[in-house]
Amino acid sequence: MVVDPWAVVVRHGRWYLLCWSVTAEARRVLRLDRVATTEPVDGGIAPPAGLDPVREVEDHLAAGWTHQVEVRIEAPVEAVEPCIPRALGRVTAIDERTCVLRGSTDEPAWYAAQLANVPARFTLIDSDAVRAEVLALADRLAAAVEPAVE
Repeated sequence: MVVDPWAVVVRHGRWYLLCWSVTAEARRVLRLDRVATTEPVDGGIAPPAGLDPVREVEDHLAAGWTHQVEVRIEAPVEAVEPCIPRALGRVTAIDERTCVLRGSTDEPAWYAAQLANVPARFTLIDSDAVRAEVLALADRLAAAVEPAVE
């Protein structure tokens, strides 16, 4: 693969190369620990003006996983977006009082635990795998507050 490197971003303890793939004619994010060899080539494409490398890498890491997730949140996007890690997906407004989180995951239990931090009422619209983990988490939390049987 021939790439034009734009930035290196560290996220979740891993180093990522944000680049333009000349081979695929598309933006790519590559884990640097998986790059076996490199070789310089002539030419290159400059990064787009206003590029936010951290946001681009986080957008990439939040998409393309096995389980697609959609969550309707009963709060304005401005109120919840700062509280939702980018790794969960993208939050977009539906109207002034409601927004939707769309993302994907290969770790439904982790995703369910992250949803517990959403500071508003929400409804899991899509993802049977995450739904099962939300129910399991709810059972575990409910059991934690039940009186002890002596």
